[in-house]
Amino acid sequence: MSKKEENQKENSPKKEIKSTDKEIIEEKKVKKEELENKNKSKEAKELETLKRDKLLLLAELDNKQKEFRRQVEEIYKYSNKKFVLAVLDFLVDLEERALKAMRGDSDKKVQNHLIGIEMMRNNLWKILESEGVKEIEIKIGETT
Repeated sequence: MSKKEENQKENSPKKEIKSTDKEIIEEKKVKKEELENKNKSKEAKELETLKRDKLLLLAELDNKQKEFRRQVEEIYKYSNKKFVLAVLDFLVDLEERALKAMRGDSDKKVQNHLIGIEMMRNNLWKILESEGVKEIEIKIGETT
C-alpha cells in the first residue's frame, strides 16, 4: 500500500470516531436539555400548586377573620341582653308593687313620691320604646 492509501485508512476511522463522538456529545446534550426541561416542568407545577395553596389559605384566613368579626359584633350586641332582661323584670315588679302600695296611702309626702316615681317610670318606658322595647298586652280568654 502506498502512503496515501495508508493515510486514507488512518484518517477514515478517525473521521468515524470523530463523527460518533459528536453524535454522542449531541445525544448527551439532548438528554441533558430534556432533563432540564422536565425539572423546569416539575418546578413550574410545584410553583403553581404552591401558589394555589397560598391563595386558598389566604381566602380561608380572610373568611375566618370575617367570621370572628361577626361573632364579636354579635357578642357585643347581645351580651347584655340577659342582664337587661333581669333588671327590667326586677324594675317592673318593683314599680308595680311600690305604686300599688303608694296609691293606697293618703299621706301628702307619699303622694309626692308617687308622682316622682310615675314620672321616672314614664321616662324609662320612653327610653325603652325608643330602643324598640314595647310592652306586650296579654288578654286572657280572648282567641284570635
